[in-house]
Amino acid sequence: MKKLLYFALIVVVGVGTFFVGFEYGNKYLQANTGKLQDAISQNMTKTTIETPASFAPLVKKAMPAVVNISVEKVIKYNFPKFKSSPFHDDPFDDFFERFFGFRNIPKEGKQTGLGSGFIVSEDGYILTNHHVVANVDKIIVKLYKDENEYEAKIIGTDERTDVALIKINANRSLPVLPLGDSDAIEIGDWVIAIGNPLGLSHTVTKGIVSYKGRKEVKPGGPNMLADFIQTDAPINRGNSGGPLLNMKGEVIGINESISAAAQNIGFAVPINMVKVIMPQLKEKGMVERAWLGISLGPVPDEVIKNYNLKSKKGAYVYSVFRDSPADKAGIKPDDIIVEYNGKKIETSDDLPWLVSNSPINKPVKIKLLREGKEIVVEAKPAKMPSDEELEKRSMGQVEKSSELGIEVENLPPEVMRRERLSYGVRVKSVSEGSLADEADIRVGDIILELNNNKIHNANQFMNIYKNIPRGKPARFMILRDGAFFYIVIKK
Repeated sequence: MKKLLYFALIVVVGVGTFFVGFEYGNKYLQANTGKLQDAISQNMTKTTIETPASFAPLVKKAMPAVVNISVEKVIKYNFPKFKSSPFHDDPFDDFFERFFGFRNIPKEGKQTGLGSGFIVSEDGYILTNHHVVANVDKIIVKLYKDENEYEAKIIGTDERTDVALIKINANRSLPVLPLGDSDAIEIGDWVIAIGNPLGLSHTVTKGIVSYKGRKEVKPGGPNMLADFIQTDAPINRGNSGGPLLNMKGEVIGINESISAAAQNIGFAVPINMVKVIMPQLKEKGMVERAWLGISLGPVPDEVIKNYNLKSKKGAYVYSVFRDSPADKAGIKPDDIIVEYNGKKIETSDDLPWLVSNSPINKPVKIKLLREGKEIVVEAKPAKMPSDEELEKRSMGQVEKSSELGIEVENLPPEVMRRERLSYGVRVKSVSEGSLADEADIRVGDIILELNNNKIHNANQFMNIYKNIPRGKPARFMILRDGAFFYIVIKK
């Protein structure tokens, strides 16, 4: 009986507590409904700001400073002259007159192209891509809602970043796009591209920043200094040189290229990179860069294992040019550069930009790992040689491995152009009965990779092979007669 009374008491107390709590909670909700609605409204407002209902205000402000660029180049034809008559007339003159309306074969024609750009000063300076205006005879600029055509002159260009500065004289003050901070953007931020795709004037597309710091993408070739912003804002032919804008209407990049093998993968040169070189383009017409005289690449796995390194951070030195600043400073092949003038080097792609913008003939401190031990050297970067000089320095470099029984040489530029390659070495000789011979490596083969490391020169190839431990496989990626395949040799 006592248990029954005790249970009933618990039920009554519990029910009473529930109703009291419910009543109190109901009164609290009624008293604070306004505050809750305000909080929800504030959150919705924040979301609205981050994802605008319309980009129209931004576009209206930016559009007048975006320009269309058309270029012309005169192409001369060299047809052989047939002298079949005493009057030295062409036998085909009658044919061309009858079917095409002219008597003589045309001796020249015009090649045209399209691009975009944007105004960066009221007096008519315009930024665009180097590849848009390089090697042309005439540059015509059209402004927004202006029927006039303005002939532009090139002020300066830089092939390594694919940036050009041109100028027009419009005899009036022009609208300008402000330059933003490309380092401040985040992956996922909204962006807008404005340009002249396929000749469709002032086309606007939107997307997000898909990635930042793309250094491995180099549409301009292996010597390009790349640090691209990747975006899914649709970019097409003719967009090159146009602005990539943030939500403040500031330029954060110059649209440079697209990935033809994909959909909506485009790349833009970061505007902070452009800011560094623009003064030189304006003053000198070119960018004067510094040079150490080394070839670099990622740290090979074999080197990590051999020296028990804790990470792959740094730039691995594959070769050093004789009498170069690096050579004079005591930098050697197989060194790993981990810090340059106080700045950490995460990958081999970080170093070229830092070196190229160093003061010429001014000392810099370089921290490196040599056989696992940290040392510091001092170097004085020199003025970078021309591409022709660099080619001469690297041409004729032949390396031989008696163990493998092979000689390899750097790829001549004409082979790289013909095969559409940006790296690789060519087999110059193979010793009969050697490891390479037994594995069917042949003279003329192009070795592109060794154990997943891209091969850029003969010295690098030998260093990677040398660091493969005894008894471990060496896996070669070969290009032969247009076909790619692998050959594996046990060292």
